[in-house]
Amino acid sequence: TTKEEIDKAVADAKAKDIENKDLTEAKSNGKTEVEELNNLSDEESDQVSEDIDNAKTPEEVADIVKAAQDQDASNLLDKQKAEGTTIIKGLDNLRDEEVGTFTDQIKNATDQATIDDIVEEAKDQDADNLLNSQKDDGTNEVNGLKDLTDSEKETFNKRIKDATTKEEIDKAVADAKAKDIENKDLTEAKSHGNSELDQLNHLTNEEKAKFKEQINQAKTSEEIADIVKAAQRQDASNLLDNQKADGKDNVDSLKHLSQEEKDKYKHDIDDAKTKEEIDNIINKAKDEDSKHHGNKPTDTNLDDVKKHGKDNVDKLKHLSQDQKDKYKHDIDNAKTKEEIDSIINKAKDEDSKHHGNKPTDTDLDGVKKHGKDDIDNLKHLNKQQKDKYKHDIGNAKTKEEIDNIINKAKDEDSKHHGNKPTDTDLDGVKKHGKANIDKLNNLTPAEKDKYKHDIDDATTSEAVNKVVDKATLQNIKQHSEDEIDNAKHDAHQAINRSPLSESDQNHYNYQIDQSTTIQEVVDTVNEAQQTASNADSTSNGQDNETLPDTGETTDNTAANSTLLGTLFAALGSLIFFRKRRHNKEDNK
Repeated sequence: TTKEEIDKAVADAKAKDIENKDLTEAKSNGKTEVEELNNLSDEESDQVSEDIDNAKTPEEVADIVKAAQDQDASNLLDKQKAEGTTIIKGLDNLRDEEVGTFTDQIKNATDQATIDDIVEEAKDQDADNLLNSQKDDGTNEVNGLKDLTDSEKETFNKRIKDATTKEEIDKAVADAKAKDIENKDLTEAKSHGNSELDQLNHLTNEEKAKFKEQINQAKTSEEIADIVKAAQRQDASNLLDNQKADGKDNVDSLKHLSQEEKDKYKHDIDDAKTKEEIDNIINKAKDEDSKHHGNKPTDTNLDDVKKHGKDNVDKLKHLSQDQKDKYKHDIDNAKTKEEIDSIINKAKDEDSKHHGNKPTDTDLDGVKKHGKDDIDNLKHLNKQQKDKYKHDIGNAKTKEEIDNIINKAKDEDSKHHGNKPTDTDLDGVKKHGKANIDKLNNLTPAEKDKYKHDIDDATTSEAVNKVVDKATLQNIKQHSEDEIDNAKHDAHQAINRSPLSESDQNHYNYQIDQSTTIQEVVDTVNEAQQTASNADSTSNGQDNETLPDTGETTDNTAANSTLLGTLFAALGSLIFFRKRRHNKEDNK
C-alpha cells in the first residue's frame, strides 16, 4: 500500500462524513420548517416527517419541504374560500342567483386578495339590494297617502328614487306625510281645534266662545294651531290666577300674622309665575305664622331665635350629625334673624335632596316611601289593589307593620301572576271593573248596579275604565270630612290613572298621604292637574304643526286630563258643602 492510496482512503472517508453531516442537518432544518406550517392536517404532517426521515440526500429533503409548503398554501386557500362562501351566504339581501354567482367566483379564486375582492363586491350588492327594497317601501308608503296630489307624489317619489341612504328615504317619506296632513280638509282641522278647546277647563265661557269664533274664521291649519296654543296659554294663565286666589285665601286664614305681613305675602303671590312659587310663598307664610304662634322668638331676641333655629335643624331627618353640627355652628355665628332663616332654608334644601336614599328603620316616613315604591313595582296588582296597600302603609305605626303589609301585597301579586285580564280579554276587564265598583263603599246598591250595567254595555276596555272612573268620582263626592282616608284613596286612584309620569305620580301620592284635610287633598290634586295640563300643552305644541291629523292620538290624554279636572271639581264640591254645613251650624 502506497502513501497515495492511504491519503485517498482518508479523503474519501472525510467526504462521506461531511455528506452524512449535511443530510442530518437538512433533515433537522426540514422538520423545523414543516412544524411552522399551520394549515397541514395531522396526517399530512406525519407523512411529511416520515418522508424526511427516509430521504437519502439534502436535495430530496428540500423537495419534500417544498411539496409540504405547497400543500399548506393549498389548504389555507381552501379555508379562505370556505370563510368567504359563508360570509356571502349570510348576506340577507342577495338573491339566490347572486349568491350562486359570487360563490362560483370564490371557487375559482387563486389567492386571498381575489377572495376578499369578491366578498366586498357581494357586500356592496347586498347593500344596494337593501336600499332598493327600502326605496320600494318608501314609494308604496307615499302612494298610499290619500291627501297628496299626483304631482306631489311624483315629486316625493323622485326624491326617494335619487336617495343614496336610508336617512334620505326616511326624510322624503316624513316630508310627504307632513304635506299629506297639511292638505287635510280644513273643516276637519277646525273640528279638531274645537275639540281641543273643549278640553280646557279654566277658560271662561266668553273666552272659549271667542277662541271658537277665531277657529271658525281661520283659513289654514297653521292658523288654527296658533289659536289653540293661545287658548292653552290663556287656560294656564286662568288656572294660575285661581291658584293665586286660593293662595291668598290661605294667607288670609293665618291667625298669627299681622295685616302688613299678610299683604306682603299676597303681593309676592301676585308676582309668582308658577304653582311651585305660590306654594313656596304659602309655606313661608305658614312658617312665619307658626313662629308667631305661642310667643315664638322675635327678631329682637336673637339668642332665642338661634336656639329655635338649631332645634329646627335637629329635627331634619335626612342630614348626618356632621351636617347638622355645621348648620348649627353657622347659626351661632349669625348676626341677624335673616341670616338664621337663610341657614335654616339651606339645611332644609339639603335635607330634601338627601330624602329618597334608602331609609333606616328609625326613619318611618322614609320606610313608608320605600315600601310604597316596592308596592308600585309589583307587576300583577291593579291600581286599586296597589292603592289599598299604600293606604295601609300610610297608616302604619311601625316598620314591622309596613313589612307585613308589603309581604301580603307580594303574596297577592304572586297569586295574580298569569291571571290579570288584558285589554284583549274584554270579559276579564269587565269582571275586574265590576269588582272595583263593588269596593266603592259610598255608593248605594242601586248606583253600583247601574255602573255594572254600563260596564256590561261597554265594547272596549277604555269604555270600561271610563265607567269605573265615573263611579270613583261619585264615590268621592259622597265622602264626608271625617272620611278623609277614603277621599285620599280615591284621589290616589285618579292620580295613578292620570297621564303623569311615574315620578310625578309618586310625588303627588306622597303629598296626598301627608294631607290632614280634604282641602289639602284638593290642593294636591289641583297641582297635579296643572302638571298634567303642562304636559298636555307640550304634547299639543308638538302636534299642532300637524293638527288636522291629531284627533285620535289625543283622546286618551284628554280623557285623563278631564278625569283630574272632574276629580278636582268633586273634591271642591265637598269643601263647598262642608263649609255650608259649618255655616248653618254656626248660625244655629
